[in-house]
Parts: sequence; structure tokens; C-alpha cells
Amino acid sequence: GKVLSPNSILPVGADLDVACMFSVITHQSPTDSKSIFSILRRHVASDGYLFFTCFLDDSIPTFEDRSAEQNGGRCFYNPTFLTKLVQDCGWRLVNRAPGEGPVIGDSFVFKRA
Repeated sequence: GKVLSPNSILPVGADLDVACMFSVITHQSPTDSKSIFSILRRHVASDGYLFFTCFLDDSIPTFEDRSAEQNGGRCFYNPTFLTKLVQDCGWRLVNRAPGEGPVIGDSFVFKRA
């Protein structure tokens, strides 16, 4: 596929009420995550929301790809680093809920800032 950048255009309209990503950021580097958060910001309505899941680890400074192949198979983020990354793309944190076990990451809800 084509590499995404913060300026990439999705083949969908604007003004989505909610953009939902389950187990997407769990496979993204910070650069790719920033692109996705920036792109979705343009497509979500001014009163819309962003929901996503992500694996977190307070003990790492920023990000780790823990897959054996280092190919984005299982990515972890420091929660403070992740929150700032999303906020820098024009979002405001609304809520966060803990994940469930090794498969489902923590859940986040952000609103357009």
C-alpha cells in the first residue's frame, strides 16, 4: 500500500461522528500513529470523537515494538507519550479504560480539540 503521511486523504467524507480503531495503533510506530491521528482529525466532525485501543507500558520512555520481527506486530506506548502524541494532532482526552488481558489493549476516547 501507500505510505501514509499527516497530509494523506482518505476516500471518505468529512464530518464523521466517530472514528473507531480497534487494534490498529497496537501495530503502528509513533510516526504512523501521528499520521493516522492527523488524518482522522480532518474527517471527524467538530463535535466528533476518536476511539482506539493501544497497548501501554509505564516503564518505557516512549514506544517499543515487541514483535520478534520488529514489524509492528505488537507495539507498546508509554501512556503519557501516547496522550501527548494524540493531543499534538488536535485531540483532547475524554476518557481511558484499562485493557483486558494480553489481547485487548487499553481503550481511549478523544474529542476534537
